[in-house]
Amino acid sequence: QSTWDNTAAIIFILLTAGIAVVLYFVLEIFLRPLLWAVLSGTALYPIKFQLTTATREWLIRQRDTETPLIVACGMLPIEAANFISELIFTQFIKKYKLYLSLILSF
Repeated sequence: QSTWDNTAAIIFILLTAGIAVVLYFVLEIFLRPLLWAVLSGTALYPIKFQLTTATREWLIRQRDTETPLIVACGMLPIEAANFISELIFTQFIKKYKLYLSLILSF
């Protein structure tokens, strides 16, 4: 009985492996685009998600403040420059002792 079970299991494994190889050869032309889609989707989804969330929050903020869209779009470069300058300034304040010691060491 055990011999027949082992034989059936080996035949099943060989049959499954054969089907997998045939399936690979049939789907080979689709495999490279699918792999590229998975790779780019994996890399780009977090960026797309953050960009969509930020845009949605910005639009909600403009709606809540009742700012016209044309004015909000015109103010966007100024707001971006303000955000970047605040980011740089806060990083500088967090590490000002390090920067000050580097400047004074020369």
